[in-house]
Amino acid sequence: MKLATLRTASTAAVWLVLLVFGFLAGTVSERRAFMERPTTAPQRPHLFGFGVDLGEDENLVKGSEVDDLNTDGEARPLRVQPDAFKYRSKQTPLTWPSQHFGDLDVLAAAHMQRLRPGSSIPATRVPPPQRRFISDKAERVIARVVATLSKAPLTPFTASLATLFENCWPNTLDTTIMHISDSLNYPDAFVITGDIPAMWLRDSTNQVAPYLSLLRDIPARNPRPADWTVLKLFLGVIVRQARSINAYPYANAFLYNSSDAPGSRDDRVYPPIPLDAEIPTHEAKYELDSLCAFLKISNAVFENLPADAKEHVTLYLLNEHWIAAVETVIGVMRDQQRGTMEEFGEPAYKFQRNTDTGTETLILGGVGVPVNRCGLIKSQFRPSDDASTLPFSIPSNAMAAVELERLVKVLRFFGLHSQISDEAERLAKEIRVAIDTYGIVTHPIHGQIYAYEVDGYGSHYLMDDANVPSLLSLPYLGFTTPDDPLYLRTRAFVLSDANPYHFRGSAGEGVGGPHCGLGNIWPMAIIMRGLTSTDRAEQEHCFGILIKSAQSTGFMHESFWKDDVERYTRAHFAWANALLGEFVMKYAGIV
Repeated sequence: MKLATLRTASTAAVWLVLLVFGFLAGTVSERRAFMERPTTAPQRPHLFGFGVDLGEDENLVKGSEVDDLNTDGEARPLRVQPDAFKYRSKQTPLTWPSQHFGDLDVLAAAHMQRLRPGSSIPATRVPPPQRRFISDKAERVIARVVATLSKAPLTPFTASLATLFENCWPNTLDTTIMHISDSLNYPDAFVITGDIPAMWLRDSTNQVAPYLSLLRDIPARNPRPADWTVLKLFLGVIVRQARSINAYPYANAFLYNSSDAPGSRDDRVYPPIPLDAEIPTHEAKYELDSLCAFLKISNAVFENLPADAKEHVTLYLLNEHWIAAVETVIGVMRDQQRGTMEEFGEPAYKFQRNTDTGTETLILGGVGVPVNRCGLIKSQFRPSDDASTLPFSIPSNAMAAVELERLVKVLRFFGLHSQISDEAERLAKEIRVAIDTYGIVTHPIHGQIYAYEVDGYGSHYLMDDANVPSLLSLPYLGFTTPDDPLYLRTRAFVLSDANPYHFRGSAGEGVGGPHCGLGNIWPMAIIMRGLTSTDRAEQEHCFGILIKSAQSTGFMHESFWKDDVERYTRAHFAWANALLGEFVMKYAGIV
């Protein structure tokens, strides 16, 4: 009996040692294993004929959960579980902590006593125990920006700006990273917009964009835990977006997993929204800039990594979901170049909603306003999620041209996916020619300017909307330069009463849009005015309005009434907070 017991104990000890060794070896060799894995699976037809099978894969739907609250390894170590290197179970819902939604007014009131001397902005950043993602690298950026702004003499303006930056820049990390995987084999991240528990392609790209600078010192060999955690965030967002696009390419927003019921079930949409997708559709408004946002973040990670560390990008360039999504994006863009009569009876996309708001649905049985093929790409809905007046959006097409061109550079740097890069290059050239041909019109006061929307028949719509991409944001998108004469004339139009959605009042001035109604100014547009300005005085004028708009909550809002900043919409709008952080960093000379 004693001998049997001894043998049993010895066997258990041996198995324990082997288990621990296997786990440690797995975590160390994970990245190498990813690089050695095949990049294709059993084939099915795709745009360029070499697509991969995105059918059910047991590795994508099984596995235990990873702790949602991550650290970058500097404050405390990553908490990695042995079976954490797989996507979450289809049956596992996320929990939505109430402290992450709304109620920021209450938080602001509770922290009014923490005002920095001279500041009119309350310190309302979420306390550390409630933060969803903690990064010492990010904290060092905050400290550097605050120190730069606080150099003597400290004025009410710089004190307020410093507090506003502390609140807003980390807001996405603090409150919206609802899930992140610790795996490099199966990267995943779910980033909500703020007070809406869904992930918009556009918003999530712009929410994490201010943290791209955290990639710029990542080494090619032996990155620190802090580096890997930041990189995993971006990899997770990119691959999550890719999987979402593959699930339904005409959607603008998605839910976490199949434990969430698809949203807007009463909408009549073609192609039909899949009801059994691993990543359910939250809303199926086709917006060209949503697809561009996926390309933008993919390209931006490559551009921000050091020259000797670009190889980290292959962690998604060789990912089968990413390859399929890029093919799908280009395929949708090609489909949406077709004219209305060209696809009569067989439109690629239709959308109808029972609503009394005209901008929430499309006319002509969901087909939308007729267009003529001209080289531009249709976008039936705007970046504001409102229906387009004319479906060829010039700002969205400008963004598409830029991101396709950037994609070509990324792929050719590694010599990968030549058919994709060649097609992307051709498409970008077509778009630029079409913008020059159809997107430049003559205004009776401002002369030659960019139109906001056109139809390819010769009609155009002159306005600008607060949401990005916009005409105001063209230099920010990389389509033109801030001193380009054509852009400057367009800018003068956008910031004048000639733009029907530019509003002025006792609380400030700025661009709005149909989404929140007449008279409502969007801080996002004020921020974009500052980001695209080369005039220090104009930038400070913009900051003055933004500081005034945030004095009760310490954060950016979606919009506010032109005569009263306390009449605002959306207390928790992470994209606007992120963009404010970008603006402050540019102003402080830290980019």
